[in-house]
Parts: sequence; structure tokens; C-alpha cells
Amino acid sequence: MSQSFGTLDLGGSSTQIAFYLPSEDIMEGLYKLQIGGQKHWNVYTKSFLKFGITSARRRHFQYLAVLSIQRAHLSANGDVDSGVPPISISEARNVLAEMGSDAAPLSLQNPCFPSGFKETTRNLPEIQVDLEMYAADEESGGSGSNGAPYDYTHWPKGEQGHFEACRAVVSPLMEKNDNDYCDQAYHGDCSIGGQYQPALPTMQHFMGTSSYKVPWSIMRLPRNTSLAVMKERARQVCDMTYAQTQQYIRDFNITAEKSSPAYFCFDSVYTIVLLEEGVGVGAGVGVGGANKPEILRTLDFLHVIVLALSSLLHKHHQYF
Repeated sequence: MSQSFGTLDLGGSSTQIAFYLPSEDIMEGLYKLQIGGQKHWNVYTKSFLKFGITSARRRHFQYLAVLSIQRAHLSANGDVDSGVPPISISEARNVLAEMGSDAAPLSLQNPCFPSGFKETTRNLPEIQVDLEMYAADEESGGSGSNGAPYDYTHWPKGEQGHFEACRAVVSPLMEKNDNDYCDQAYHGDCSIGGQYQPALPTMQHFMGTSSYKVPWSIMRLPRNTSLAVMKERARQVCDMTYAQTQQYIRDFNITAEKSSPAYFCFDSVYTIVLLEEGVGVGAGVGVGGANKPEILRTLDFLHVIVLALSSLLHKHHQYF
């Protein structure tokens, strides 16, 4: 097989990947695909629970709350300049879990929010306290881009750093720190959440399905695109204020039913992080380390597809 297309499926609760591995050397997640009576293909397929876009937003809010608890303890100990939190992530999670619904709302910055937006979030899993989140520059009264009208004729250069600030708090959602066992057992062929995934073949192409249409619409991406273009567009989206985002939706008739203007930056950044840092899509970026081959130059997106191959194979394995 000279050229094959893998599938990337993004749902609300989980994400799936499936691709053909030319070496057919697959240690886990192997499914034999037969078309006709002549040939079997060894296909790797994997479903990652809690890495869908809706679950990711909830985990993002929880992570910001944990960081806020860490900073509060750091400030209380008078050790702000040390840069070393006095409690671990797990300890901060325990403190957060012990806060009842009658506790005062937890106020925190969300660097993925557009300037001019605030939101109170309730009823998150494992969290009883309400979270009052605001854009990172709201505390100082900032309005993002100084409230200037958005120039839709020429995209901004995305130089305000909102993309990078958002990515810094999104990257930990990949849980790559859980890869110790996988690194030892599978020699570095590891993906998100400490799960095994063989390195993607050189120049592997993918078709994105299901909720991938959301970031495609948000960033106004062409049918075929690359990570470089996605990053450029995401920087521009993240630099818009909330008012500018609403105008942007009207001007370009943006349809992203499963998102909202407040989440445009997060949804764009999460998609990029999931592809690049998670499953290893991107030129020169390997799943298991820097020595992996170049993999994807172009992400092929299908606007209409009934069911991704990855979902079909995974569900077939589950029920049969």
C-alpha cells in the first residue's frame, strides 16, 4: 500500500485514532481489516476516553482551579518569589474536593477566555465550589487590543501572546507525565494519558471527522490544511476580544454549534495540542521522541461522513 489515510475522530467525551502501519508491528490495539478475500491489513486503533472536546473543557476548568489553589497556598506561605508550590497537584486537588458548595466561589484567571468575558461555572465533576473565571487581562481592567475595531480585511499577526498563554494551560491536559510505564514497556511509543501508540508512519495523512468540524469552522480552515496554518489562525482567533469574536461570527457566518464565542480560543488550541503533542501529528514531531519520522503534512478534513473507521473498529471490538 503506497498511500493510506488514517482517521481522527473527535467526540464530546472521547477521541479516536486509526491508521495502517506498514511494518504491521503493533503491540496493542491491533485490528485486522479485510476488504475482499485477498488481503488483511493490520490497523492500529485506539479510543481515548475523557479526551473529547466537552470533557476537555471540564478538565481544563478543573486544572485552572487546581493551579489557583496552589497559588493561594504559595501566597499564604509568603514564598511567592520561590516559584516552588508548597503543595503538589494531587494535594491541591484534595483541597479543592473538600471545598463544599457553601464555600465562597473560587475566582481565577482563564488565559483561554477572550478579553471582556467572564463566566461562573457550576456543577463540575468532583468540584462542589463555583468557579468565577475571567480573562487574564480583566483583573487590570484590560480590554484586549485596546477595544480597537477588528480589521477583517487583514488578519492580525497574533502577536499578543494569548495563544501561547492558553497553550501553557492546555498542554497538561494530555497527561504525558503518565507515560513512565508506557515508556518502559513500549520503548517510548506512547501517546496521551500514558497509552501505547506506535509512531505514525512517515508522511501519514489523516481525515478528521465528527467534532473536528468545530475548530475547522472557528478558524475558517480550508478543506486541506496543515498545523502551521492552524497555529497561525489560532493565534489570530485567540487575540480577538469577546465583542470582536461575536462580530467575527456575524461577518463570516461562523457555524460552530458545539462551541461558543467564549470557547473559540480554547477549542482551537486544544485541537492543535491534541494533534501535535497528543497523537503526534506534525512534521518532525514524533509520538515517542525526537527521533521519530516526520509524519503529517496535511490534515484532510471530510465535512460529511457517517462514521469514522476508528470508531467502527473500536466499537466492533467492544461488542463482539
